[in-house]
Parts: sequence; C-alpha cells; structure tokens
Amino acid sequence: MSISDKVLVVDDKQMMRDSVACTLQRAGFTVITAADGAAAIKATARHRPAAVITDLKMPEMDGLELLKRLIEADDQLPVVLMTAHGNVQTAVEAMKRGAFDFIQKPFEGDQLVVVMERAAKHRKLMAENAMLKAAAGQEQEVGTLLIGRSRVMRQVAAQIRQIAPSHATVL
Repeated sequence: MSISDKVLVVDDKQMMRDSVACTLQRAGFTVITAADGAAAIKATARHRPAAVITDLKMPEMDGLELLKRLIEADDQLPVVLMTAHGNVQTAVEAMKRGAFDFIQKPFEGDQLVVVMERAAKHRKLMAENAMLKAAAGQEQEVGTLLIGRSRVMRQVAAQIRQIAPSHATVL
C-alpha cells in the first residue's frame, strides 16, 4: 500500500481494539487507539488521523454520538462504524448521520483493510480537492489585483499565473 496514513481505532474492548490495530498495521497504516469516545476526540485533535474506525456500542458515548462530534470538528474526516449488533436500519441511520461506511462484526481482515484504504484515499482526495480549489481561487485573484483589461494587461496576468508557482526571482 502506498498510503502511510494514520488511522484511529476506537473500541471499548481491548482485544478487539488490538486485533483491528494489528490488521491495519500489517497493511501499512500507522495506528492510534482509543478505548472510548472521549479519548477518541482527544486523539483525533492531537494526531489528525486520515480516518477513524469506531465500535457502535460503547459505554458513555456510543459510536453515533462520537460520529456526530467528530464530524462537527472535521466534516471531511471519514468515520467507519463497526458493530456486532448491526442491522440494515442501524447502517442506514449511521450513513444518514455522515458515516463513511459501516462494517459488521465479525469481518475478514481483508474487508477491513479495503474499507480503511478507501476511507484514507477519500480523505486524501478531499484534501487535494481543497488545495486545487484554493489554487484556482488564487489564480483568479491575479486578474482582480491588476487594474486594466487591455490585451497587454491580460498578457501580464497570464505571465504572472505562469511564473507564480516558481520560486525563482522575476524582474
């Protein structure tokens, strides 16, 4: 795998957390773990993972509440919910609330890796898209900063756009 992204694994059961973390580490991910929703929120703020996978049923803060809080903090963060108690209605509810995907326990390691690779790639594409939009916005600003619409001024703006990405000094 060419992606070396951080992922956060959240589950209140140590054995499940370790199993998921080990599978993802073998696939090339850097894994951070949290035992509950509060720890997951702190870990997300500190480590800025590319994706999160969380159990649905946890004491104090369940997976849906964690999903809500994570999306409020970062609406681009892909969150995958996993549960042994899932049904179609639960999966639909999770997706309506913004979950990236829903995975039913027990699952195969390959299935887990594919879902998390898709989530991490989605995050990467969203970041690239935001950078391209910002760059496109900067290009448009060149024309608004110059006074004049003559052919010569349009040529100057075009040259500025061409040279702008360079680190060279221009005279």
